[in-house]
Amino acid sequence: MQKILFFLCLIAASTQAQQLENVRAQMVGDKVLITYDINQPRQGQKFIVLAYGSHNNFTTPLSLVSGDVGAGKELQPGTGLRIEWDIRDELREFTGDITFELQATVVSALFIERPSSKNGIRRGKKTRITWRGGKPNQTLAVELIKGGAIVNQLSSTQNNGTMEWAVPKEIELGKDYQIHLNSPSGSVSSESFSIKRKIPLALKALPILIIGVLSLPKKDDGAEPDLPVPPDPN
Repeated sequence: MQKILFFLCLIAASTQAQQLENVRAQMVGDKVLITYDINQPRQGQKFIVLAYGSHNNFTTPLSLVSGDVGAGKELQPGTGLRIEWDIRDELREFTGDITFELQATVVSALFIERPSSKNGIRRGKKTRITWRGGKPNQTLAVELIKGGAIVNQLSSTQNNGTMEWAVPKEIELGKDYQIHLNSPSGSVSSESFSIKRKIPLALKALPILIIGVLSLPKKDDGAEPDLPVPPDPN
C-alpha cells in the first residue's frame, strides 16, 4: 500500500469562523479523527459544517467523511462533535502535505424580501424576486400563489437569494398574490402583493387637449374713411 505523507494544519475558516472552537485532529488507524465544538452565540441557531482539503485548493468538500459533517445535517451547538475522514481512500494518488479546514454556516429560516405589500408588480414587465436564509446551494421551487392556491410554477433555482421574473402580459390583475418558496427543509410565502396594469388605466384614458391661440384680423365693417375738413375761405 502506498504510504501517504501528510501534515494536518487546523483551520476554522468561514464567515462564522468564531463559531468553531477546539478543533483537533489525530490519526486513528487509516482514518483522521477530527473533533470540534460549536459555541452558541444566539438561541436556536443551527449550523452546517463542511470539511475541505488543500489537495484540490479547497474547491469542493471532502466526500469520504462521516459523523457531524455534511450539507444534509443541521447541527446543534455543542462540544465534542466528531468527524471521521477516510483520508487514504480519498487521497489515493496524493503525496505530500495536506491542510484541511472546517467551514460552519448558520442555517437561517427562509424569508422573502421582495415582492412585498409595499411594491406592486406590473404585468408585461420584468421584476426581481429576492430572499435570504435557507441552506446554501439547495434547490428551491418558486411558485406564484393567488388566493392561497398555486397558479404557476415560476422556476426551480439554486438558493442564491435572487431571480428575475418576466411577468406575463395576460396574467390576471389582483391584490391577493404571493410568492412561495418550497425546499426540502422548509417553505415560506411572501406578503400579499398586487399585480397591476402595465400602463395605468388613467393614463390610457387621458384625453389629449390641444390648446392654441388664434389671432384673427380686425373685422372690416365697410365704412368709408373720414375725409379731411376743407379750410374756411374766410
